[in-house]
Amino acid sequence: PYDPERAKSLLAEAGYTNGFDLTIEVLTGFSSVDTLLYQQVAQDLRMIGIEVTVRTPPFASWLRKFQSNDWGDTDAFSLMWDSGAYADAILPVRNFSCAKAVPFFCDETIMPLIEQTDRIMNVEDRERHLQQLMRKMRDLAPALLLTTATQRVAASPRVQTLTLNPPNIAYHTITFN
Repeated sequence: PYDPERAKSLLAEAGYTNGFDLTIEVLTGFSSVDTLLYQQVAQDLRMIGIEVTVRTPPFASWLRKFQSNDWGDTDAFSLMWDSGAYADAILPVRNFSCAKAVPFFCDETIMPLIEQTDRIMNVEDRERHLQQLMRKMRDLAPALLLTTATQRVAASPRVQTLTLNPPNIAYHTITFN
């Protein structure tokens, strides 16, 4: 729950009684609210003593840094790529693990579970392993999850059958009148 006093207490417990400075690079223009979202995050952090500087680099600059993991004096960054396009949680897990070519976060203890999940072809078994993997990633907390992406689907009245396999369309099942 939102609890600024508890957050201040945890910072003090960690040795940051006077807070600290934090520079964040964020990508904007991908949604109608991303700029407001990052402004709110900066405001909330300032309330507990973390002095936030928000930078908005061009995408090409951000992508170079993401690929090389060379962030310079940047302490944190936004990452809008999720599993939505593939309906498979393994993509963001790979981006937040030692599996990434030049990782920004690497905890070797999670790698055997990633590798095991990659070998599972049975849909139900894979889903169970992915859920276990996602619980472990949540507990490791390599990121703050700020928002959920949504997808809108529209179809012509000619479409007779349209199956959604959230968050994707099962294109192979579409039939027309």
